[in-house]
Amino acid sequence: MPKNNYHDSRLGVLQVGSYLLCLVVLVKLFYIQVIQNKKYSVLASQQHWDSRIILPKRGDILSSDGFPLATSKPSYILFSENQKIEDPVQASSDLATILYEESTDQTLEEFEQSLKEGLSKDLSWVPLQKKVSEDTKREIEALEIDGLGFEEEPVRFYPEGSLASHVLGYVAGSERNFEQGYFGIEGFFDGDLRGKPGRILEERGATGDVILAGGYKKVPSQDGRGLVLTLNREVEYMAELKLKEAVEKFEAKSASVVIMNPENGDIIAMASYPTFDPSSSDSEISESTESQKIQKKNVAIAEVYEPGSVLKPLTVSAALDLNLVTPDSTFDDDGPKVYSGHRIDNWDGKHLGIQTITQLLEKSNNIGAAYVGMKVGTERLYDYFRKFGLSELSGVALEGENTGSLRDPSEWRDIDLATAAFGQGVSVSQLQLATAFSVFDNGGFLVKPRIVSEIVDGTRSIELPAVRKRQVLATDTAKIISLMLVSAVDKGESKFFNIKGYSVAGKTGTAQIPVDGRYDPDKTNATFAGFLPNAPLDKKFVMVVRVEEPESSIYAAETAVPLWMNILRELVVLYKIPPDRL
Repeated sequence: MPKNNYHDSRLGVLQVGSYLLCLVVLVKLFYIQVIQNKKYSVLASQQHWDSRIILPKRGDILSSDGFPLATSKPSYILFSENQKIEDPVQASSDLATILYEESTDQTLEEFEQSLKEGLSKDLSWVPLQKKVSEDTKREIEALEIDGLGFEEEPVRFYPEGSLASHVLGYVAGSERNFEQGYFGIEGFFDGDLRGKPGRILEERGATGDVILAGGYKKVPSQDGRGLVLTLNREVEYMAELKLKEAVEKFEAKSASVVIMNPENGDIIAMASYPTFDPSSSDSEISESTESQKIQKKNVAIAEVYEPGSVLKPLTVSAALDLNLVTPDSTFDDDGPKVYSGHRIDNWDGKHLGIQTITQLLEKSNNIGAAYVGMKVGTERLYDYFRKFGLSELSGVALEGENTGSLRDPSEWRDIDLATAAFGQGVSVSQLQLATAFSVFDNGGFLVKPRIVSEIVDGTRSIELPAVRKRQVLATDTAKIISLMLVSAVDKGESKFFNIKGYSVAGKTGTAQIPVDGRYDPDKTNATFAGFLPNAPLDKKFVMVVRVEEPESSIYAAETAVPLWMNILRELVVLYKIPPDRL
């Protein structure tokens, strides 16, 4: 073959080959860019852009003296850049040895296997463990494993342990894979406390490394707002100790107390026993047992019960306010009475003949209370109970409040009116009782309970004002019922536990607990609600204690009253309240 022809033939083959190669490349590009455009656009975006969340610091919750009851402390997320991990098996073994104590309910082998699986994923950023402590972080850093790193993650911390835990609530994981507040302040103000997460977007190469000249965008997080509570830390601590002593002494199921300023509704203390440590409540709420959920409920607002005789002052005050009776009006306690075919009697079965309305409260007389209830009438008694705040939310800024129950008056028979007059067939919360008794001590007004006095947003402070909802009683009526309640304490069953030198206005309530449609004679809720009517204006408080199912004695006079008086002895010292009588 001539030389020129051979050269031309080779050139032709090369040209054809080049054309074919170009055609293949063009077809491939067309397939990727046109036919598979959507798929490869997503893959490219996922490969080159890394998105990470910046967690905000949850807002602090402070007591009235500015001490943190709930705050945040640093912890860390351990993460892995898997392309840099040379030996995932060895790395998972080394990490498991250090991290196992901070893991959950897995065995060591299971935990090591989960780490190994995480380190073997074909991803550029893999979270391995949350809430790693500072000490553990240092141990892992000492391993010098290339590819491991840490990101700071604030975690909730309660410096005072279980103090005010039922008021605070707690923070735990949720089904949506972020932490949120449950119950109490943490639950009610979760949106304010949580803040807003930030985000980092950065461009990474195929190996997972950040491209130095690549794209980068950072949206900073916004820390949560802080809250200042009305709680007095010293009073709260003292009250919790007294509740624990009472539960053990009276062999009770639980004990609780609400201490409130009757003038502005500020909650000075709100405590229950048994209590819990909110720092240990880091499991998802859905995984908590029913008994754990019950233990974490704030019984002062979430549990309602028939209060018994502690409601008699509300009935009597309604009759006084309507000018239907005076403290010296009389009734005849000549034996059991029958209403709507049902028999009612006094708590002790005794009958005292002609009695005054003041003696009704002194002796806690059911016959007299029913008599007064009938004079007031169904519609008016219902209206007064509603004005006192029964069967409505108090408006306190706590998650989990219960309204209690007060049936529509159209459903009441005479027996319902009679029993409601002495506290049966009506359910209330402790906080509702505290707000109701505040009416007697502040001149007749229903106040809105206030647990948060201030919201702190950076350098800005937002005060939450005290609120008077409405006038319930005439001022003179409130003064008269206060005097009658002092007589009820001086001459009633509680007199054996009264502290010398102080006038106490109050009322006991021993209420049998309904079980399967009947009242159990051996199970009671024992309540005492009272206040110091002659205390200086800036040192006033109303206090309601409840002892649930005491076994040593079923009577409030022998359980709730001594508990109330024991707390009072401490309060007059802390508040420096001088005696008002010899």
